[in-house]
Amino acid sequence: MRFVKILGYSLLGLGLLLALAVVAIVILVDPNDFKEEIAQVVKNNTGRELRLEGDLGLSFFPWLALEVRQAQLGNAAGFGDEPFAAIEEAAVGVRLWPLLNKELQIGRVRLEGMRLNLQVDGQGRSNWADLGSREPAADAAAGSQAASGNPRASIAGLTVKDAALNYRDAQSGSDLRITGLNLQTGRLAAGEPMDVQLDLKYSGGAEGPQLPVSLELKALTLDLDKQTLHSPQFLLSVSPAKIRGQLQGEHILDSPAFTAQITLEEVSLRELLQTLDIEPPQTRDDDVLDSLALEAQLAASSESLALSELKLKLDDTQMSGSLGIADFASTALRFELLVDSIDLDRYLPPAPAEGQESAAAGEPIELPMQALKELNARGTLDIGALTLASMKMTDVKVKIDAQDGVVRIDPSQAQLYSGTHRGKVTIDARADTASLALEEQLSGIDFAPIMQELFDSARLSGKGTTSMTLSAQGNDSQAWLRTLDGGMDFSVADGAVEGMDLWHEIRRAQALLKRQPAPGAGAGRTAFNTLQASATVTDGKVDNRDLVADMDYMQVTGQGTLDLASQKVDYRLKTSVSQVPAEGEGAELAELKSVEIPVRISGTLDDLKVRPDLEARVKAEVDEKVEEKKEELKEKLQDQLGKWLKKK
Repeated sequence: MRFVKILGYSLLGLGLLLALAVVAIVILVDPNDFKEEIAQVVKNNTGRELRLEGDLGLSFFPWLALEVRQAQLGNAAGFGDEPFAAIEEAAVGVRLWPLLNKELQIGRVRLEGMRLNLQVDGQGRSNWADLGSREPAADAAAGSQAASGNPRASIAGLTVKDAALNYRDAQSGSDLRITGLNLQTGRLAAGEPMDVQLDLKYSGGAEGPQLPVSLELKALTLDLDKQTLHSPQFLLSVSPAKIRGQLQGEHILDSPAFTAQITLEEVSLRELLQTLDIEPPQTRDDDVLDSLALEAQLAASSESLALSELKLKLDDTQMSGSLGIADFASTALRFELLVDSIDLDRYLPPAPAEGQESAAAGEPIELPMQALKELNARGTLDIGALTLASMKMTDVKVKIDAQDGVVRIDPSQAQLYSGTHRGKVTIDARADTASLALEEQLSGIDFAPIMQELFDSARLSGKGTTSMTLSAQGNDSQAWLRTLDGGMDFSVADGAVEGMDLWHEIRRAQALLKRQPAPGAGAGRTAFNTLQASATVTDGKVDNRDLVADMDYMQVTGQGTLDLASQKVDYRLKTSVSQVPAEGEGAELAELKSVEIPVRISGTLDDLKVRPDLEARVKAEVDEKVEEKKEELKEKLQDQLGKWLKKK
């Protein structure tokens, strides 16, 4: 018992001595006295200057804790005088007793007011690469070798308040800024999940808008040895957008690759664009760009991003399929999208105000030449119902291939206006002046609505077929019209030329010629059974030489031109009355049956002028009769001369 008491008193005394020693060290040893030595150690291991302007705080039991205030780490050589890193306050502590069992328990690491300056120069050299390139000092290496085993480590958590990061890349021109960064984590230990909360404000540069971003990761599991990351639940907020999902990461240190199941909650696209400091486009319909939602499987790496199993809602339109960038360096867009219905006219700029419509209509549409040169896109679009330029189409299928300044839409097909469309379009923007090549075929088309939508003209109705092969050069729509070359043909049945009554004009001209009362108002249209023609197109002028029309009472042939840019018409027709009604309107034209009547059509598509030339027809008849009389008189003279010669 005496021995036990002596041993107990001895241990108690030793403990008291150790406690007194710790107290003495805390009281008598000032860590600020070692600032120069600490700075020298940092200099030896990093080559950087460490400035400790604030006080250092040190405590022992039950934690070995260090507090640092107002510290700066110098920049790498060649990157200016701005500090690489600065901090207002930092604190870290380690529990002493667990160290005896080779267990490293670090308390919550706290960083406040951290400022980090990252740079890449014009040669691609970064101002942080040298931090891991130096060999540790000899004494540090020896101490490391003397250490036995790797203690089990854990950190109670990490707290970062009011941090900021500036990143400038002189090679790529990138300049981004993060401010107001606040980070809070749960316990960090190998193989254990943790929670993460992150808030920051991001901008693309010093002049850019401050974009609020927050991230919550639930039960994040991070394995640096295996370079894996997993979070069963995350929430990313870029006000006002919220993206939820789960996240997996592989090769997160060497070659990061992430997959995620994501859901973008419904958000106003207009509001989101405004948050991103992007002015929303003015649209014809104020109700569009109001709703955006998305579900997809995301796969991302440092080179690419892809959305598969995509379900996207934009206003009233539902889309599905896949969408992504196959290569960030070349912005290679790839897509396969199935769209239920979309009215693109709702997204066009507003219609001109009253009184400005005619001026606006004449303004050419400029081609986005630089965008066409840089466009790298390949994919397909299947659209159930599409409205474009007021044309309503169904079963639209489009294949797009754009690269190196050449955009090919081949094939494109659709059902429209009771018929079918099939064609291909190529735009070549490699040179300073773009070129256009198109082949179009329309079969079984109702011409009335398509003429109205394409040319804002109601001149032609009927059902038929047309095909065209055309090319043009220029950087706007007017230049294309002026330089349009190629060929086209069409055939229309059971239709009419609206706003022009050829039968009525011939009756009116006949009445004037015969000094008879003019007929009453006409029907305002020239109906036909069939109308067909082919044409060549040169510099935007359509030249037709073989117009043929079959009508109930007339046969018409003709030739003429149509200037697409000015819509000027110049046609000469040859009409002949094939039959006349037994009674009623037109019966008085019986004497013109089988007589060829020239007709001149001029003006514009909006204002056609029709002039039957019956005077020329009458003059031709008179000339014919004069010629007949001449021949008759000549025969009589010859007969009289013959009789006179016989008498002699």
